[in-house]
Amino acid sequence: MPVPLLVLDIPGLSPQLLKRGDRMPTIKSLADNGMSCALRPPFPALSATAHASIFTGTHAMEHGIVGNALFDRTRYELGYAEPFANLTTGARLWQTAKKRKPDFTVAALFWNGLLYGDCDLYLSPAPFKTERGDFVSDCFSRPRDLYTKLAKALGPFDCKWLWGPTLTFQASQWIARAARQVFEENQPNLTLAYLPQLDASIQKYGVNSPQVLIDLGKIDTLVKEFMDIVAKKSGVLILMSDYGMTDVKGEIAINRILRSTYFLEVREIAGKEYIDFGYSKAFAVVDHQIAHVFVNSNLTKPIKDLLVEVPGIESVLDEQGKKDFKVAHGRCGDLIAIAAKDKWFHYPWWVDDAKAPGFARRVDPARKMGYDPLEMIQDPRTKQIETNPALIKASHGRPPRDVSEMGVFLCSRRSADKPPDVLSAVELGAYLLKLAGI
Repeated sequence: MPVPLLVLDIPGLSPQLLKRGDRMPTIKSLADNGMSCALRPPFPALSATAHASIFTGTHAMEHGIVGNALFDRTRYELGYAEPFANLTTGARLWQTAKKRKPDFTVAALFWNGLLYGDCDLYLSPAPFKTERGDFVSDCFSRPRDLYTKLAKALGPFDCKWLWGPTLTFQASQWIARAARQVFEENQPNLTLAYLPQLDASIQKYGVNSPQVLIDLGKIDTLVKEFMDIVAKKSGVLILMSDYGMTDVKGEIAINRILRSTYFLEVREIAGKEYIDFGYSKAFAVVDHQIAHVFVNSNLTKPIKDLLVEVPGIESVLDEQGKKDFKVAHGRCGDLIAIAAKDKWFHYPWWVDDAKAPGFARRVDPARKMGYDPLEMIQDPRTKQIETNPALIKASHGRPPRDVSEMGVFLCSRRSADKPPDVLSAVELGAYLLKLAGI
C-alpha cells in the first residue's frame, strides 16, 4: 500500500544547525525519533542543480542544470534555470513511479525546474510586466484552477515576498499553508514544498546569527503544523535541505580581475561601462561560490594559471576537472572557479562606481553576470539595492569538505530501508519512491 510522503525542502538547514535543538524542538524530535542523515549536494551545491539531480537521479553533466544562472553562448545572454522543465534532460522520478503504479501522483510547490512540465499538481511564481513596465504578481499552476483555489483560501501570493529586499517569511508561511491544503484535499502520493526563508537569512546574517536562530524557531512552528496533518493520513513527513552554508569574510570580484589583466574588455555607453563580448577574451558568470569562466580564444590555460593564483580561489576546473566533478556539459564555462570556504564570487566589472550601470542598484538578475545576493538588502537612505559586498555573511555552492557543510535528510518514520550515514542528492529520488512503497 503506497504511503503518502510530504517533503519540505529548507535550503541552508545543516547538521551544524541541527545542534540548535533548543530553537527547533519539533525538528529535533523528528531527528531523534525518526531517521536522519546528512544529504550530500551535487556539484555545484545550488538549488536548481540539486532539484534537477533529485528529480532525475543524475549529475549536472547529464541533466544539464550546471547552476542557477545559465549563459547562452550563441546570444551572449544570461538566463535562469529555476523555472523551466524543458531545460532539464532525463526522466523524472514520477515518470519512473508511474511505470510501476500508473495512478501515482506528485505535487510540487515552488520547486525549481518544473514550469510547463508534466508534474501532476504544480505551483510556481510567474510574475509578468505589463506594457507600461509595471510588475504584476501571479502564479502558474497545474491544474489551471489550483492557484485560484489556493488564493481564495489563503489570499494571493505576492511574488515580491520571494525576491529582493521585500523577501519575507510570508513566502515560506504561504507556501507551507498551500502545501498542507494540497496534501489534505488532493491526496498526492508525493508532495514537495520549497521554503526559502532560512537560505536568505543565513546569507544576510551568517550561519549562527541571532536572526537565523529566530528564523529556525519560525520554521519549527511551520513544521509542527504539519505533524498531525501527515499523521492523520498515515503519511510520512520528510525534511531536507539542498545544501549547508558557510560563513564568508570577503568576495572575489572575478570580472574585475579579468579586466585588470586585459582579458575582459568594456564598452562605455552614456558614461556607463558594459562588458564588450566582441573584444573580451574571457568573462565570468558568478553563482554564489562558483564562477563559470567563458573564454573566447585559445587562452584557457593562461587564464587558469592566472586564476589559481588569486587569493580566495580554491581551485579551477578545466575539462578534466569538470569531468571529475561530473559537471562537464555544454552549458558550463570553459573553466569553473571554486571559491574557498570563506569567500564568494561577486559579478561587477567596473572599477569606478560612477560608471556602474543603473541595474547595479536594482533587482535585475538578467542583466547582471550572475547571482547578486545584495539584491536582498536595501540601502535605507536611497531605497536602492546595496552594493557593499561586505554585507553578505554566508554562501554556498562549493563541494562540501565535511558533513557540517552538507544538507540534511530527516524522516518522521523509521523504516527497514534506513538511509546511509550520507545520502546523495542523486540517490534521493529513488529513496523517496522506496519510502512511498513504489
